[in-house]
Amino acid sequence: MIKHLSLLEIINILRAGGGATVSARQFTALDLVNMARSLRGAAVLNVANSQALTGLDMISIARGATKPAFVTFSGRAE
Repeated sequence: MIKHLSLLEIINILRAGGGATVSARQFTALDLVNMARSLRGAAVLNVANSQALTGLDMISIARGATKPAFVTFSGRAE
């Protein structure tokens, strides 16, 4: 079963060291930056449907994560 979580629920999971896959269509770029900043440890935030983002949005989101955590993007049409 797929459950759609709120921004706050996802941030709490990330702060606890968990990872998440989220859709760029469901959240704003600012929401995604806040998620990236919430990553702890070697957690991964995968942003699906990233074709909905601009290149600058993607850079801002990726810079929000601090090592060893990182952000991946999928669904980008090149």
